[in-house]
Amino acid sequence: IFNSNYGEWLEKIIISPAQHQVHHSTKKRHFNKNFGVTFAIWDRIFGSLKVSNQHEEIKFGICEKEEIYENNIIYLYIMFSNEFQLLLIGVNDI
Repeated sequence: IFNSNYGEWLEKIIISPAQHQVHHSTKKRHFNKNFGVTFAIWDRIFGSLKVSNQHEEIKFGICEKEEIYENNIIYLYIMFSNEFQLLLIGVNDI
């Protein structure tokens, strides 16, 4: 697998191909990391930045326990609508 990292200091500024691979990793510690496309600033601000490790082997794919429907736009709309309706009627324990 192609693993081109830019070094730790530069990967805090620019997203490398190796960091993009981390984003697609099946390892739990890599979940919700490296959303940036070019610059790492937003990942740094929101705490989702993970610099790459050229010696780490990464397996790509979807975690077996991930629910496919959670990535469905209709599911997201329904969940938002339900939580919003509960918020309107004053139910705080969702």
